[in-house]
Amino acid sequence: MIGAVMMAGAGGFWWGQRTQAAAITSTEAGVGAAFRDGSDAAEVWLGLMRANDGKQVREACAGSTVTTAGGRRACAIGLWLDRPANPAPRTERAGR
Repeated sequence: MIGAVMMAGAGGFWWGQRTQAAAITSTEAGVGAAFRDGSDAAEVWLGLMRANDGKQVREACAGSTVTTAGGRRACAIGLWLDRPANPAPRTERAGR
């Protein structure tokens, strides 16, 4: 019984490590793509990410608001270009 619990724990640990490593690799590739047009373009993307709530954008671009053209999905949303002057403090942990 103890052996089975230890094996399950080790398997879970290994799976978690592999999953996290894959997520980090994917994020690094995305950051690299942001720099493909130079550091100025990457700075613009960073500003957009800081000024907008990704969760709200994802929720706004769901269901019938999504259109497809040329095999790519699109959603018309408004994006803030500047961060709020006095941002409200976060009350929940940032999730993935």
